[in-house]
Amino acid sequence: MLDRKILGIGIAAALVAGFGYGQLQYERGHSTAQTAYKLELAKLNEQARAAEIAAQTEMEKVRHDANEQKQISDAAIASAHSSADRLRRTITDQKRQLATAQATARAHASAAACWGILDESIREYEAVARDADGLVERLRIGQGWARVIESAVIEQ
Repeated sequence: MLDRKILGIGIAAALVAGFGYGQLQYERGHSTAQTAYKLELAKLNEQARAAEIAAQTEMEKVRHDANEQKQISDAAIASAHSSADRLRRTITDQKRQLATAQATARAHASAAACWGILDESIREYEAVARDADGLVERLRIGQGWARVIESAVIEQ
């Protein structure tokens, strides 16, 4: 029986030793896995941080480029507004000059028409004056005859 007891204790001791050895191997494997996990996590965090820094740098570049493009665009818009304002002023000045030129042209046309009317009036006045001279001459002749007749009547 002693042998059986020893054998039972030996089996139990072997089981405990096997279990202890298994536990030790498990903890070593777990520790190795945990170390590998921590190293991989640190590596991934470092890669993620590097990617984040690269993305942030790229975003800052995009913002900078967008800001430069906006400034260029604002300058172009301001230049276009300035050109449009100058064009509007030029158009307004040209309209004013055109109105003045049209008024002058109308004045010249009116003056030309006035000169034509004046010339026609002078011709008509000359005709009226000739007619009036003829009438006055006839009147003088008539008055002269009237005096002659009157003096002849008085003398008689």
